Amino acid sequence: MLKRQALLRIIGKLKQGLVKIALSNRPIELGRNITYLTEFPKSNLMQENKGLDSKKQEEFLWVATFLPLKSWKYLIPFQLMTSKVLKQVKETKGVINYAVKADFPKKHFWTLSIWKDQDSLRHFVMAEPHATAIKKFTEWAGEGSAFVEWTSSDDTIDWTVAIERLKNPTFYYKNQK
Repeated sequence: MLKRQALLRIIGKLKQGLVKIALSNRPIELGRNITYLTEFPKSNLMQENKGLDSKKQEEFLWVATFLPLKSWKYLIPFQLMTSKVLKQVKETKGVINYAVKADFPKKHFWTLSIWKDQDSLRHFVMAEPHATAIKKFTEWAGEGSAFVEWTSSDDTIDWTVAIERLKNPTFYYKNQK
């Protein structure tokens, strides 16, 4: 019973924007409530993806997602799944860069990843734990959940471009009202 009460207090503080959760060493705040959960510099990932030379690569595949949760009861399971997927993406060959950010009081989450090619992305999406995350998110998804894909020669995280692209998504998980 005490664990449930403590969890309800934390959720209440998240709703008010009084608590920020970070999966990286230090959150980077953007505005009042937006927190970057993680962002990895290209140089670290490029070293892990030996043999990939960004200067020779003409186009990269970008994927942005908007993931609003429909209920607070999904926050903890979503965060646990997110940590597993972040570990997976970091270990996946062909990822150039990736980042996650959140607006906890609104239960809104965004991802942005840049890939060497479609095969690298497909391998990541179909592998565990991401495959399970997709199944779970069909249950957890709030209105307007969407993703968008595009190509660009840029290989650095740009949230402004991603948010703009999400205005015309490739796919909606849940229809907008």
